[in-house]
Amino acid sequence: MSLKRVVDLSLVLGTSPAWLPILGVAAAAVALDSRGPVIFSQKRMGWRERAFTVYKLRTMDPSRAAQEGILFDGWTYADDPRVTRIGRILRRYRIDELPQLVNVLLGEMSLVGPRPEPWDIAQTLGQEIEGYHVRHEVLPGLTGLCQISPIYSDLGTIEKSAAKAQLDLDYVARQSLLLDASILVKTVGVIFGGRGIT
Repeated sequence: MSLKRVVDLSLVLGTSPAWLPILGVAAAAVALDSRGPVIFSQKRMGWRERAFTVYKLRTMDPSRAAQEGILFDGWTYADDPRVTRIGRILRRYRIDELPQLVNVLLGEMSLVGPRPEPWDIAQTLGQEIEGYHVRHEVLPGLTGLCQISPIYSDLGTIEKSAAKAQLDLDYVARQSLLLDASILVKTVGVIFGGRGIT
């Protein structure tokens, strides 16, 4: 078992008394706010381009239609009309991503790494963006260089995706426990600052 894996497990299990109650309250809020499953699951591309199922709290109303002209059906956007009232709060503080700690425990994700994209979107971006496949040489992460960057919420074009992918490639090239620690500390600031995608 790698040292990074030990750190992931230690942090997730060690902080479970804090995040489990938050997850429980948030799940109840989702159930009361709108109809539909509490947990949203989606096939995504992970380590070595292997498929896995990612889990999130549902933040969107499945009865609402996606806006016209979006690049990929699987993407959500800032001020997406499908996002529910509770969903907007959960996304702002990234509480909707807490179920992915289960993915970390299962070894499908790490706390820090490139964000896993939906399977079909990742395939398309891999064809359009040079070197994109390199981001799959490490486990995908709950947070990363891209997720703490102001450009994380820039969505809608291949060019914007390429700029974000470059941050992921930078992470792969520079990865270390020290860099991971720095990203985790900055992630806390992003969360408490409410700088998630709404």
